[in-house]
Amino acid sequence: MIETRYGIRPYGWPDWEVVLLVARLVVMGEIQVVMNGAVVPTEKVYGEISAPAKWRRITIVQRRNVDTKLLQATRALGKEVFAEMGPESEEGLFTFLTGKLQKWDTDLQSYKPLADTGNYPGQKEMTDGLRAVAKLLAEDDSYKFIERFNALKSELLELAEAFHDLKNFYDHQKPAWEKLRKASERFQLNRLELERDPKAAPALKCIHDILNAPCSYNLIKDGDGLIQTASGVNDALVSTRRAEAIGVIDAQIAEIGKELEAVNADAGLKTACLQPVEELRKQVEREQSLAHIAQAQAEAMYALDTAISRVEAALKAETPPPVQPGKAEVPAPAVKSRCVIKPAEILNKTYLETPEDVEAFIKELRQRLESAIARNERIQIR
Repeated sequence: MIETRYGIRPYGWPDWEVVLLVARLVVMGEIQVVMNGAVVPTEKVYGEISAPAKWRRITIVQRRNVDTKLLQATRALGKEVFAEMGPESEEGLFTFLTGKLQKWDTDLQSYKPLADTGNYPGQKEMTDGLRAVAKLLAEDDSYKFIERFNALKSELLELAEAFHDLKNFYDHQKPAWEKLRKASERFQLNRLELERDPKAAPALKCIHDILNAPCSYNLIKDGDGLIQTASGVNDALVSTRRAEAIGVIDAQIAEIGKELEAVNADAGLKTACLQPVEELRKQVEREQSLAHIAQAQAEAMYALDTAISRVEAALKAETPPPVQPGKAEVPAPAVKSRCVIKPAEILNKTYLETPEDVEAFIKELRQRLESAIARNERIQIR
């Protein structure tokens, strides 16, 4: 245009006069600057046409303008999608709509990492929405953009509704959701017991349904009440079971203390015997799982057996000191060996059903008891 048309007769225009006219037509939206097969955005045109070395690589094409009817339809659709009316001009509307879509893209990209964990809702809606937005933002030509914007009308309207829910959730409802999710994890520890309770079971099911529903945004407001109901039952169960376990463990600590006192145990033996049971007591005090409380209580019984075995072993290993002349002999503390008898283990069948069964059971139990007494052992029944 410059060298072979407007720069020679009959025009003879200066080179930069032609460049200036091209720039004016670009701003008016009459033409587009194409370089390397791609349309140069208006805001970048100056950088390309102001360098004479690039002129030979630039092509000028007449711009297709959107007709008035389609432009008005696009403005109306934009209002439905974004709840805001865009400008009347083609270029202004293009800028307005792409700006709104870029904001959607930014928000959805910020929400997606949480949704991808599977612990937060909206993953599918975000994936579909980002795909639709990417298609539109890939268009740098306003005419093609507006055509595609209208072609994606149904997708955009669905996305607008989904985006409203997603934005409200991630900007406002997320703390309530996290509270509900953490409560569900806590209740999972005692799920079987809670599901047997007439109050906790329905609340537990509702919490599960909210956390797993495709669109649960309207249900999150019920979370606090559901948590309160299930927590009341859960806390009562834990408190009762904990008190029972601590009562049993305290009795075992007291029993170990008596054993240690009977043999005049030193500090090392006391620590070795008492510390494991005391640690289990502390564990029960902070434990929230009913199963773990029961396990700690069972471990405490094992710790009791171990402690008494330590006491008996220490007593056997102890060598009485020689008697000094003129002093009376001090008898060593005597602690009988222990014999634990568990009647349930004597049975060789599930039920006692006849007088003969009862007689056989009592006979076996009596024999074991008498044998232990004959061995000068003390008997503990479990």
